[in-house]
Amino acid sequence: MPTSVVTTIFLDDGGVMNDNALRGPEWQRLVGEYLSQVLEGYLEGMGVRDLFRTLYGPDLVNTAKQVPEYHSRIFEDAGVEPGVAVVVDDSPLAIAWAREAGAMGVLVSAEGEGAGPVIPSLAVLPAFLASLRV
Repeated sequence: MPTSVVTTIFLDDGGVMNDNALRGPEWQRLVGEYLSQVLEGYLEGMGVRDLFRTLYGPDLVNTAKQVPEYHSRIFEDAGVEPGVAVVVDDSPLAIAWAREAGAMGVLVSAEGEGAGPVIPSLAVLPAFLASLRV
């Protein structure tokens, strides 16, 4: 997939917000605001923050991450066609679901094992995306 057609990249949040929907809207808002700042700082530190327009978690689409329709809900909420999206995650199952939804799935695996594109860390994401150019 050439990077010229990739308009949106979705990143696994590391599981830090998976249970927020069970804790009520005030907790979701407070934790979401705090963690989005932490996540933004993390992504900035790795030099990849500018690749992400919006940071999503399960609380923003009212769907647990561990279900196949999670990415479809995000695509719908963001107004993004899956064919122009890249989903970056450390879960092979989540990547499989993203691919079933029509997105490119990139697995983050330090061991370098997995189906399809695999990167060892987010630090190499910009180079990976650059390699997609044709």
